[in-house]
Formats: sequence, structure tokens, C-alpha cells
Amino acid sequence: MAPGADRAPARTDPRYWSHALNQQPTPRTYGAYQARSIATRLAHLNEYLTRPGTPPDTVAVLADVFDPEHGALAAFATLAATASRFAQQQATQGLLPPEVWLALGRAANELNDIGLDLDEHLDTLAAARTPSATPVPVPLVVRRHR
Repeated sequence: MAPGADRAPARTDPRYWSHALNQQPTPRTYGAYQARSIATRLAHLNEYLTRPGTPPDTVAVLADVFDPEHGALAAFATLAATASRFAQQQATQGLLPPEVWLALGRAANELNDIGLDLDEHLDTLAAARTPSATPVPVPLVVRRHR
């Protein structure tokens, strides 16, 4: 056996995430499988975006992730809203504490607010899909609008 063959791949190795997923118990329901699959895919995307020498299509990837209609953030905000409605039904039946329903509702609202905050910058991300011939570096000093 080669040295280190009995160990898990390093976090920087894309095989790490599939190895880590295989160490988890097998999901028992379709919903649990879907949740684990989404989490794994997001972990893969994060790993892709954090690699040194990230390819130039990264801006296009970010524009797709934060797309207000079809992006992952919008889908996750919708999921949080759906979970809040489900928790409300469960809370009215006494199966969940009302605090769970309220927390999920706040999370859904916060995700929606984050999407609205990013909305003003989506045109810039979309325009950056086709980079100009000569990018111009700028200092990263930004003042917040109050």
C-alpha cells in the first residue's frame, strides 16, 4: 500500500468532499438525500471558487449563483420561506415550538433582504461576464451609503 493511501484526501483535493460525504450515514429519505446532495454541491462550488488561479469564468458563476430569479440564493430563500410555512403548521399542531417557526421566518426575511442588497450589483456582475480587454485595478476603499 502506498504511503498515505489509508488516509482521507486533503481538503484541497476535490475528492475530499466525496470522501467526507461517504463517511456520513446514508440518508434514509429522498428529502434527506436531496439536502445532502445540495450541501455537497455547494461545497464543491466553494472549493472551485477558492482555488488559486481561479478561472476567468468565476464572475459568471457568481452572477448565476446570485441571479434573483434562478440563482441558488433565491432558491434557498424560497426554501426557507417554505420551511417557515411548514414549521407554522407544525407549531399550530403543537409538534414544534413557535420559536422554530419564528426563527425560520426571520431567516427567510433575512435571505430576501440579502438578495435585495445584492440586486443593485447584479447588472455589474452580468456585464463582467464579458471582460474588457484591459482590466484596470482599483483601490478597495469603499464607503457605505447610510
